[in-house]
Amino acid sequence: MNYLVGMPQKVGGTVLKQVFSAGVEDAVYASMWFAGGRTGQLSVNWSDETYRKMTNQMTIMGTAGKIVVDRQECRVFLRNKDGFEDLTEGWNIKYTTDLTRPVWFYLRGEEYSAQIDYFIDHVKRRATDNINSFASALETDTVIDLLRKDADALN
Repeated sequence: MNYLVGMPQKVGGTVLKQVFSAGVEDAVYASMWFAGGRTGQLSVNWSDETYRKMTNQMTIMGTAGKIVVDRQECRVFLRNKDGFEDLTEGWNIKYTTDLTRPVWFYLRGEEYSAQIDYFIDHVKRRATDNINSFASALETDTVIDLLRKDADALN
């Protein structure tokens, strides 16, 4: 969420739950408030046995429609298509493989192959520009600290 909308200004209602693990949370739930009046709900559960594989999904709701993104596809619902020449009103589906560059090898999913390819390319070129940085890692750690403090305050 930090990558898309920035760090939250506030977190609340944080639940840190141990399901099968001792000493580490298997499930985390929280509300987040961001600049500009945006809000978000974080829901992470490593112990949900109804999913065979790891699943990531993000839903973004706005005044013009809704976007639902997961590993396989990006679904876009538009109330009005004005300004979106390639999309129609209602539901539109774009598959991940149509939105990304093809990979030259396959390792358990295009996204994993793309991550490794990105890393190898940067090492070979000795490139220091990066999607992630120590600063973004610090932001993530800061949000985790906010979540822990909020959960502790609720207990």
